[in-house]
Amino acid sequence: MHKRFIFATCQAGAERALKEEIPRNHPELRFAFSRPGFLTFKITGNEGYYNPGFELKSVFARAYGLSVRKTDLEHLAANIPLLRPPSGTMHLHLWERECFPPGEEPAGYARGETTGTALGDIKALHAFDDSTPASGARVLDVIVLERDSWWLGYHDHNRFHPPFAGGIPVIGLPPETPSRAYLKIEEAILWSGAAVRSGDTAVEIGSAPGGASFALLTRGLKVTGIDPGEMDARVLSMPGFEHVKKNVNAVGKADLPARAEWLLLDMNVEPGLAQQAANRILAHYGDSLLGAFLTIKLNNWSLAGRIPGILEKTRKAGFAEVRARQLFNNRREFCIFGLTKKGLRRRS
Repeated sequence: MHKRFIFATCQAGAERALKEEIPRNHPELRFAFSRPGFLTFKITGNEGYYNPGFELKSVFARAYGLSVRKTDLEHLAANIPLLRPPSGTMHLHLWERECFPPGEEPAGYARGETTGTALGDIKALHAFDDSTPASGARVLDVIVLERDSWWLGYHDHNRFHPPFAGGIPVIGLPPETPSRAYLKIEEAILWSGAAVRSGDTAVEIGSAPGGASFALLTRGLKVTGIDPGEMDARVLSMPGFEHVKKNVNAVGKADLPARAEWLLLDMNVEPGLAQQAANRILAHYGDSLLGAFLTIKLNNWSLAGRIPGILEKTRKAGFAEVRARQLFNNRREFCIFGLTKKGLRRRS
């Protein structure tokens, strides 16, 4: 079984951040090869850790696994029997590497163009299970590097892996939503597994024009949006929405709902100021809060080196569990998900 290298895919443009992050968390991994959106690392020690279900401790890796080799249909056919588990059941994850940073795709670019023909050819080789992988299920990873160039890897599914190929969820953007923030919060809820329920109350810092608020309101939550900017009229007209048209530093107790389960933040400010804003609202709710979704901007990629400190400060703000990921719908930013002890109890 192949265990000398791992692969990881990421947002185009985040390769250097991922390349620097991995040896901090896994000193035994040495950078080996990269293309935009795709990297491999050589395993130089602690090989027993790198079984098919290993956890890659990374904010920037969207998907990862044990790396086999650059491949084509012939080599893929030869490797399937070697990678097939005793049960004989395998799932297939096929996706394109990300070639362009979000928002910088050329005119006419369509994601997934090169996977259509490949999918049929690969499925002809083996009766793959098309259901959502259960914990422990073997997943064959095929990454399209170029139209006629693939990379083969594999992993065993667990809570560290998204159930969808490449960590790329299929989330539709309703035509009536005011902004892409809808996609960000929907993906964040999906990735985190947060037990967000109808009837909950959320406070959102940096809510205008209202994409995330729209998503939560559609889910049946009540939302208080804090933003000096204008909210979209469609959001303002939705039942359960309150707009506090102020800078977060001017918000007082009277502006806030008496109770809130969730805190959201998405402000175009540097990470320290974003955390100060979040802490201001967190202090008001204390132990009553269940959790938070904090979108932290990386206006300069050098800020990626500060992420361990940012996460530690988030833990100290009162969260029992803190995770972070650069989501598919993030741009040069990443999402922190924090759960309080009360939030952990609801999830269980």
